[in-house]
Amino acid sequence: DLAEDSWYHLWHWHPDMPGYSNLRYRFLRAHLRCLFQAFDHVLHQSAAAPRDFQTWIYINTRDFSRNALYFHMPPAPQKHFPIRITGAEPATRIPAYLLNFLENTPYHCITSVPSAGREYFIYAPGHGLPLHPGNLR
Repeated sequence: DLAEDSWYHLWHWHPDMPGYSNLRYRFLRAHLRCLFQAFDHVLHQSAAAPRDFQTWIYINTRDFSRNALYFHMPPAPQKHFPIRITGAEPATRIPAYLLNFLENTPYHCITSVPSAGREYFIYAPGHGLPLHPGNLR
């Protein structure tokens, strides 16, 4: 429900909360498939959103149970909206398990390397507000 009075403050969904993707590649592949299908659905549903929002996929390379789909549309203008991923850069080396889901799509992928390991942020340009302050691709 994306009505004018709806809000989703950093709403997110983890398709693999127990962390099975950390055990076997086939589990990771299945959970990524679910994640990208849900992302496609959110992009379709949010196309007519009445106000600004952000949506993205988050991938954590050290702990796949942290992988998530995010949708962010706060109840009112806030200090922490839009979310900005500082220190991010275009992802030039994307792991094969992730590249399979990005090829032939309009999605962009940026990356950062905090102390918790490499993170990827995947978004669709033109769908909501960007995650980065510049023109990263």
